[in-house]
Amino acid sequence: MSWFERDPQRLAGAVYGTILVTALVAAYSEYDEASSVEMLGAVVTSTIVLWLAHVYARVVSARMENPATPGLFKEAARREAPVLGAAALPAAFLLAEPGPER
Repeated sequence: MSWFERDPQRLAGAVYGTILVTALVAAYSEYDEASSVEMLGAVVTSTIVLWLAHVYARVVSARMENPATPGLFKEAARREAPVLGAAALPAAFLLAEPGPER
């Protein structure tokens, strides 16, 4: 059984991350002046911000139901990791892209 069959909410995080990265790459691709480094910076920064928002929402939601526990943030961060994972492959391709010819 795969991880998304055990926890469909993790699949949702991966889908959100994939949509974010796809939209950023598509938007930056419209600008001839945008380098792969700039695109990579946008992808990494935006993905981290989205991940933090997901972690925050999960922590707030958990706090509504139960008192805080010492591992609450760590557990939320782990459960929302697919948001970050969705950016890994596109980021690797952006890193591998050769720079402009001189």
